[in-house]
Amino acid sequence: MNYWNYKLFEEQTGGFSIREVFYDDNDEITSISEEPAMPVGTTEQELMKHLKAMLDCMKEPAMREGPFTPDDADFTFILEENEHTKYH
Repeated sequence: MNYWNYKLFEEQTGGFSIREVFYDDNDEITSISEEPAMPVGTTEQELMKHLKAMLDCMKEPAMREGPFTPDDADFTFILEENEHTKYH
């Protein structure tokens, strides 16, 4: 089952951001949002759900922006056209 979650990233500039990371059925990363995630929701409860997930991801070590993946990683940053228009 494919899924996604939020991950804390250490940017090359030294700052930090939260990005969406997408996985395949083998729990391998298939793509990462090109831009930092923004908390949004159609209801206050949905917004709170995303904010909690973003806070929870900060309990894990940060991934580093840039060459943080193995040389043989098989994913690219592509534009997905949907109501949220996400890059991954």
